[in-house]
Amino acid sequence: MKKEIEQLFECIVDGRENNSSGFRRGSIFKFPRRRNRKNAISGSKKISFNLDKNGRYDVEAEPFGAGIAINYSIMVDDPNAIYNITIYSSEGGGGEYKKIKPKQKINGVLKTNKEHKTKIKINIQANKSDVVGHATIDYSI
Repeated sequence: MKKEIEQLFECIVDGRENNSSGFRRGSIFKFPRRRNRKNAISGSKKISFNLDKNGRYDVEAEPFGAGIAINYSIMVDDPNAIYNITIYSSEGGGGEYKKIKPKQKINGVLKTNKEHKTKIKINIQANKSDVVGHATIDYSI
């Protein structure tokens, strides 16, 4: 998932419609911002994670975020378990989500740094172990 996180940030920052990672810009909205117009980028990506023998999954990535704030909505698709999820950004945002069930969405904002890479950490704890989980991330800026 580390590579997927870095590719997701690359896609968002670059604003590319398609790239080799398989991420696609979901939709483009134009909105006024002072005298300029700026593209808002949104999309969705299915990801996998491997819960270890203790039901944990931890990942850390340091993508370049260009000072943008990324809105996210994450939904664990499977396995059927109870999840505690922590999402952290070195620049602020994220959150702790307790007793999350499959198909329940969690929402938040990740802030990024304009001048250097941002440390992103995702920690998942579940009451199931040694299984592959799947989730869907929806994002927008």
